[in-house]
Amino acid sequence: MKSKLIILALMVTTLLGWSPVWAASYDESKSGEFVLKCFGCHGRNGVTGYTGFPNLAGQSETYLFNQLKTFRDGHRQDITMNAMPFMVKDLSDDDLLGLAGIFTSFPDEIVQMNKLTKSEAELFKKGEEIIGGTKTTCRFCHLANSSQDAPTVPEYPVLVGQQKGYLINQIKAFRDGVRWSPIMNADLVGELTDEEVEAIAVYLRYKKAQ
Repeated sequence: MKSKLIILALMVTTLLGWSPVWAASYDESKSGEFVLKCFGCHGRNGVTGYTGFPNLAGQSETYLFNQLKTFRDGHRQDITMNAMPFMVKDLSDDDLLGLAGIFTSFPDEIVQMNKLTKSEAELFKKGEEIIGGTKTTCRFCHLANSSQDAPTVPEYPVLVGQQKGYLINQIKAFRDGVRWSPIMNADLVGELTDEEVEAIAVYLRYKKAQ
């Protein structure tokens, strides 16, 4: 079974044009098994079809590695991704770095603005006002690189273009004290209402729409 997974993974690798460099230091049986498992939720090109799961394409290798490590070491729990700690518990740091490198190599998703409903268009405008105002300081960490709508520090995630449902869940998790991070001050989102959280999520999702 493992040999079939390895062959399938290599076929996908060839079709997608991945560089084989990562395979040199990454255990083949684990690559065949875990990369395919990642595709199920996060998409074969790092762009998921499920709003509750995050896109991994376009994120920095540092950020992805850190998140995989926190799942593996039991420091991050997520009701939507509750299988993650079990899935990665036996992976080494090199294995995690290999996975992070694969998804970092994928280009960002191109989001279509015409997908906005009328209510979302209104939320987009409200989210723009919130992000540009004084109630939150999201832009200083996550939108600091204005030319790319991305953070300048690799430890922070790219939020622009991220899945709406995932953004809502994570902002609420920080706000409600369910999720903690040493580089995220939960007080920055502590006073946001559910509607404001959704508005921010819609704005970030479609900010770079084409």
